[in-house]
Amino acid sequence: MSARGGAQHPAAQVAQRVVLGVVGGYLVVESVTTLLAWSLAALGMARGEAVVLAMMLAFVLYLIVLIWAIAERRLWRLWLGLGGGAFAAIGIARVVEAAIRTGT
Repeated sequence: MSARGGAQHPAAQVAQRVVLGVVGGYLVVESVTTLLAWSLAALGMARGEAVVLAMMLAFVLYLIVLIWAIAERRLWRLWLGLGGGAFAAIGIARVVEAAIRTGT
């Protein structure tokens, strides 16, 4: 235990970053990809093309999230960014989906 009180062992911090980057990154990217696909379809793009474009962009976004998870100094920012980003994207995607289904 260090003098800072609640500091974790460095190996635990690395493990937490890896898990946050992989699992949290997947949740965020999946949510944003769904939102993007629904939004593109709502804007008039063919549904299949919208899904393919969103999935191609998801690979780039996932890479960015993984790099951010390793580069970020504070773990609480990762928890907040990944958790908040996932919930925000899921919420907005549900609103867009409902708007598409009702035809507005």
